Amino acid sequence: MPKYKNMYKIKKTQPTKRGNMQNLERGEKRMFRIAICDDEKIFRDDLKEILIRYMTDRGIMLEIDTFSSGKEFVELGIEMVKYKIVFLDINMDELDGIMTAKKIRENSKDMFIVFVTAFVNYTIEGYKVDAVRYILKDNKNLVASVYAVSYTHLRAHETLAN
Repeated sequence: MPKYKNMYKIKKTQPTKRGNMQNLERGEKRMFRIAICDDEKIFRDDLKEILIRYMTDRGIMLEIDTFSSGKEFVELGIEMVKYKIVFLDINMDELDGIMTAKKIRENSKDMFIVFVTAFVNYTIEGYKVDAVRYILKDNKNLVASVYAVSYTHLRAHETLAN
């Protein structure tokens, strides 16, 4: 297990310090940072495992942080911009996912927001904050949907980095 609790060592690369890795395909690559914000611990853990499996199978260095509420995530302030993707539940106490997304957009227009929720009736609201995807938790194809989001936005991230 790597030195940092949320960093995952992939193949033969070694973390040199939080956020960097050495010599992967000629040159230095940045870590792919993902946030999961959901008030259901079981779902946070399941989604984290799905993402770890997908990214490690592709040899991608990643860091995943989990948050149990929108309020907890927003309290990061400007630090939240370090994440490339946030998987965000809509129905949470104190600060719901829509309000959390609005706070995210105050700090970053570049972060990919993916709503993962059990409620389909918020779809229109979700896209008003430029969410890139809306995934239903009870969807039998949850894993495939998360993989599709990861692939699409990983490619977008690679394009922006080059």
